[in-house]
Amino acid sequence: MASIFPDITVATLALGVNTQPLSYGRELAFDFAVGEFIRENGKIKVLEGVEALKMWVEKAIRTPRYRVPIYSNSYGDEIEDLLSLDIPTAVFKSEVIRVTTEALMINPCIKRVDNFVLERGSDRLRINCRITSSFGDSFEQEIEGVS
Repeated sequence: MASIFPDITVATLALGVNTQPLSYGRELAFDFAVGEFIRENGKIKVLEGVEALKMWVEKAIRTPRYRVPIYSNSYGDEIEDLLSLDIPTAVFKSEVIRVTTEALMINPCIKRVDNFVLERGSDRLRINCRITSSFGDSFEQEIEGVS
């Protein structure tokens, strides 16, 4: 007699593991200084490879966590909150490095974030760090005007 329940084995379920190969994906090019998407031939420019990862990094750092409803609570960082605190410079730098690293490490394409250089103005911050990808690529990323 046939059962109404399917015969599913553990191998069939694959335990929820993503079997898709890891890739940088694609990102839309955005000019943060102007506040507009970058267009080529009338269409929004699409970035791939390391350039897509660089765009993702900048967007993640510029997005305040918990404030943009279209993103999950794991996307973005709390730098904006840190800028408003009156805390010692060493503590501020340590916290910026921590929240930046946490924000970027949610991306499976990022293996390591290090070599931070921070410059703080009265209400803005410039972050420079090295990103090492899961594919072995390494690049310096500078984000100017984080607020």
